[in-house]
Amino acid sequence: MISLTSCLDKPKNESEKLLKPIIDTIHYSFKAFNNGIRLDLYSNNCFKFHFYSYGCTGGGTTEILTGIYKKFPKQRKLILYPDTVKYYQYPIDKVGYQPKIKPKVFPYYAGQYRIKTEYDIVKWGGKEYLLSPLRNKGYKGYDFGFSIKIFNCDKLYYNDYYELAEAYNDDLKSKKYLRCLSRKINEKTGQTYADLCKAVGKWQFLFLEKPIQAKVIKVKRIKEKIKNPDETYDVYYTYDMTLNKGYKDNVYWFKIL
Repeated sequence: MISLTSCLDKPKNESEKLLKPIIDTIHYSFKAFNNGIRLDLYSNNCFKFHFYSYGCTGGGTTEILTGIYKKFPKQRKLILYPDTVKYYQYPIDKVGYQPKIKPKVFPYYAGQYRIKTEYDIVKWGGKEYLLSPLRNKGYKGYDFGFSIKIFNCDKLYYNDYYELAEAYNDDLKSKKYLRCLSRKINEKTGQTYADLCKAVGKWQFLFLEKPIQAKVIKVKRIKEKIKNPDETYDVYYTYDMTLNKGYKDNVYWFKIL
C-alpha cells in the first residue's frame, strides 16, 4: 500500500480537524532595514521560508518557499529540500503583506532561484543559530550584488560564520542587524568564549578572545590625479600601511568582488 501526504493538507470538516494531529512550529528569523527572512520548521517535516523586502515609500515583494526538511542531530545539520515558490509583488501604494494579491506560483529550480539549503545547528548564548558554510553571493536574502573574498585565508568567502564573528568581535549585544537565522531557546547553553569555540568548530579562528593590538611598521603614500570634465584635476592621496600582524594572528584582508 502506498500512502501520500502533503504539506498543504486541509481537514474537510470539524471532526477531521479534531482527529488531525497538532503540528508544532519552530521559527528562525533575522530582520534588517525593510527586509528580512523567516524560516518556519513544522513537526511534520515541512517548512516555509519567507523572504520579504519593502520600499521606503511602499511596494515590495514577499517570496515564500515550501518543501520538506531533514535534521541530522548527531551531525548538527539541517537540510532543506524546496519544491515550490510563491511570489507576491506589491504595488507602490501598498505597504506590508496584502493577502488579496494573487501570487505567482512556480516550481523551485536551483539554477534560477537559489536559497541556502545547508545549515549547521549551533547553540550558544541562549540562542540556536542556523549557520550556513555556503558563501552569501548568489543566494536569496544574502546576496547584495557583491561578494567578499578573504585572500590570505585559503581563499574562503564571506558566509554566516563571518557574519556572526564580525558581530561578536565588535559587540554582539549592541548589534542591531545580524543577518543570521536564529531563535531564543530555554535550554542551557554555553556562555563563554571556550563554549563558543567548541560550538562553531573549525570556524573558531574567526572569533577573538580579546582585541588584536597591532603596530604600523610601514606607510606608503600614493598620489592620484583625477581629471574633471572642465579639464581641471583633483588630487587625492591614499595610504598603504603595513602592520606587524597578519593571518597567523587572525588578521585577514578582504576584497569586494
